[in-house]
Amino acid sequence: MEEILPLNSILKNKHYKDIVLYASQILEQFVISDMLFARVLDVILRYSLMIYPNIPPKYLYFSAYFIILRHPFSYPTKITRESFVEEIKLKYPNYRISTLDWYLREIIEKLKFVRIHDPNSFPYYIDPISLILKAIDYTTYDFYRDSVFNSLINKQVINYIILIDQIIDSLLNKLKILPKVFEKDLRDIVKEKIPV
Repeated sequence: MEEILPLNSILKNKHYKDIVLYASQILEQFVISDMLFARVLDVILRYSLMIYPNIPPKYLYFSAYFIILRHPFSYPTKITRESFVEEIKLKYPNYRISTLDWYLREIIEKLKFVRIHDPNSFPYYIDPISLILKAIDYTTYDFYRDSVFNSLINKQVINYIILIDQIIDSLLNKLKILPKVFEKDLRDIVKEKIPV
């Protein structure tokens, strides 16, 4: 199990404290709920830990905000890349979709966010330290482990199609870990986790 990031200790460091305070000043210009605000700052801090001693540019803060706005449980959000950029451009006229996209790629790559899509191909983002991915990992392992040992004891071949269907059913219908519209991408995530 991953350890919880020691935020209090990290934020005693002036470098990181200043980054978070500066990011909060920039982001306070926009209407962001307290819960989302903390999540955005968390992404910025985690990114900053990856690039130390450099300081992330303010445009990265907006991409972190966009990622948090596009959480799977925000489905069906009306916030598109274009509408988001237009909102930011009211205060930062040089902000562009290409800027958003560049920093999205940076955050996704460095922090290992998982991108999934709704039926209209709009992206949503899952934080790698989220309960969603932990539930997917643990549920997949539980079903996989049971199948492997049952197949060994009963001398049967594992039917991976049935196995994956059982995992998906558990995740979507019992645990309700994601809205059902993400079943296709969830199926792909689960398939990648199962050693064949």
